[in-house]
Amino acid sequence: KFGFEISQSLADQNIAPLAEYYVDDFESLKALIIAMYDEETAMLDELKAKFSDLDRIETKEGAQEKAEAAEANAKAYTDEHAAKTDNPHKVTKAQVGLANVDNVKQAKKTEFDNHVNDTSNPHAVTKAQIGLSNVDDVQQASKIEFKAHDDDTTRHITADERTAWNAKETTNGAQEKADKALADAKTYVSNFSWVVATLQNGWSHYNGGEDVVFGIDASKTVWVRGEAKGGVVGTTVFTLPENMRPPRSMGCIQIASGSAQVARIAYKSTGEVIVESVSSNTNYIKFDFAFKAL
Repeated sequence: KFGFEISQSLADQNIAPLAEYYVDDFESLKALIIAMYDEETAMLDELKAKFSDLDRIETKEGAQEKAEAAEANAKAYTDEHAAKTDNPHKVTKAQVGLANVDNVKQAKKTEFDNHVNDTSNPHAVTKAQIGLSNVDDVQQASKIEFKAHDDDTTRHITADERTAWNAKETTNGAQEKADKALADAKTYVSNFSWVVATLQNGWSHYNGGEDVVFGIDASKTVWVRGEAKGGVVGTTVFTLPENMRPPRSMGCIQIASGSAQVARIAYKSTGEVIVESVSSNTNYIKFDFAFKAL
């Protein structure tokens, strides 16, 4: 949009016509204005392009930050991908050369080697399965041993000689067992000894009978015998040493003095021997009991 006013022609004012002030007609002015607009538009586009280039210029600090961020993002992605165990690339058995492998747990090489070296018949193979159902489960002689035995005439005896030999073997075996039993008995007698119990809580050995004693034999059987009197019912009579204590607390009924008198005795795993109760007043209580120690 523009406007102008001409009061008098320049030509009528005797002014030298100049190109920048004088136009022949309206169309020439219009063309000039369009040309100026096009020039300004081109200049504006050029400036826009230059400013665009300036926006793309990166500072050193900015470039470093972008590079570090890109590296961190790449590492995070790589770590996340490496941690995946769900076959993210969808690899198949055929692609890795395992198309014929069954989907079952495989034994480790050490387990396989142990299995190969296992001579204890891990598969429970029977004689019948290997065609030996009629073979006795005894050590067999080799062919060489059998041939040597067959050639040795000094080893062949008659049936009567074999019977006599078996009888001799039986006698010798019985004699060996008897000798061993006698030796064990001698050892048992020589190693066994009675220990007189130290009585507590007012209990004392009964003068008219055997002192309360205990001992342990070679089979770890503890024997207790004797008579005690005078103590308080419900208290400990004596305490067994640690190697002569029962594996658990137990009890028994023992004879007391008088007609049909009895007493209940407790043998504790702590070694305490306690008179728990008696049927009536008694002069003494008899101890006659045995048990296996720990």
